[in-house]
Amino acid sequence: MSRAPHAAPAAGNDPVGREAIVRFALLCSGAATPADLEAVQRWRMERPEHERAWQRLENLRQTLSALPRGVAAPTLRAASARRRAVLKSVAALAGSGVLTYGSYRAAPWREWMADHRTPTGGFDEIVLADGTRIALDTASAIDVRYTPTRRLVHLLAGQILVATAPDSARPARPFTVLTEDGAARPLGTRFTARKLAAGTHVAVYAGQVEVQPLRGARSLLVPAGRAATFSTTEPGTLQAADESALAWREGSVAALDWRLEDLLAELARYRPGYLGCDPAVADIRVSGTYPVRDTDKALAVLAQSFPIRVRTMSRYWVRVEPR
Repeated sequence: MSRAPHAAPAAGNDPVGREAIVRFALLCSGAATPADLEAVQRWRMERPEHERAWQRLENLRQTLSALPRGVAAPTLRAASARRRAVLKSVAALAGSGVLTYGSYRAAPWREWMADHRTPTGGFDEIVLADGTRIALDTASAIDVRYTPTRRLVHLLAGQILVATAPDSARPARPFTVLTEDGAARPLGTRFTARKLAAGTHVAVYAGQVEVQPLRGARSLLVPAGRAATFSTTEPGTLQAADESALAWREGSVAALDWRLEDLLAELARYRPGYLGCDPAVADIRVSGTYPVRDTDKALAVLAQSFPIRVRTMSRYWVRVEPR
């Protein structure tokens, strides 16, 4: 699916769009009540322009389906102050015209608006119009922009595996993966791109990829079997690409002499909430293959194999400690 990057007018010039932003921001705040959800549904059905406003904000139906349906009364009471604060601040921004579609897309919830995204613990695989295949790892989001002159995939979050296809257009359009750190330009290849706190990690398994930092003068050509992590200013250095890093495609993570803390950090990507590690056991060396689609099972295997215990306060708070 391809859309113009600025398909909606500024909120200050569009009362319907302004109201849509306010309502959607409330839902994203986590303070919405069931009554709020019902009110949004009624509002969408009132007029065609209301529904079009939601479409410009993109994929509301998927967002609503991801929100919890039942919220306990004590939680609602505790959230009421936050709800009022969200309404007040967002309404002020929308009313001033500061909150435009462009700034909305750059907000923290931009991943919710992506053309394609996966939830925590989810996976997906898509085929683009030219035959390029993209697999999305957990908590990943991309926008796709194909134009008459270029093929762009914007990686907003997470990790993707890309197998590019030849472009049938003439002249052939270059294919580029963009992140906030810069660009990765593959040349007939199969590679991964993953957003990290320190930059974008690219690992190449076939062909080659040129990485170009957003504000850097130097680029770096990454051949098959190599990898690099580039930032906004530096292209990084070549290192070995680990084929076992693709184990997530089969629903697992492969560890070879990893620190336990590092393995838990990787497993944490596939489950909601907190998964922590006591420093006393952080340096235990771990090898093996662990399921990421059932992280509770992975933790149980670890507890059976090492002198550790898994302390669970709830599904969303788990900590690994010495036994």
